[in-house]
Amino acid sequence: MRHIYVSFVRTTLNIDDQLYRALKLRAAETGRTVTQLVDEAIRLALAREQDTDGGAYSFEPAVVKGRVTPFVDVSDRQRLYDIMEGID
Repeated sequence: MRHIYVSFVRTTLNIDDQLYRALKLRAAETGRTVTQLVDEAIRLALAREQDTDGGAYSFEPAVVKGRVTPFVDVSDRQRLYDIMEGID
């Protein structure tokens, strides 16, 4: 026989009164507990955060039409600033 152990942590959260009332109402409407709803909301938020932050970084440069920028020595910071500000 295989045993599955599930552990829970009891904690205290400070939740805005209006949010808590809405949470209790939703729990009653859906037949779930406030704890189940909070647990699900946290799981979804963490998964969403992981989806946006966990992916490989991709750089998509903006392509705009305009005049060709004259050669600039990238080690010349002031010249770079001048070009970005439109000072030729």
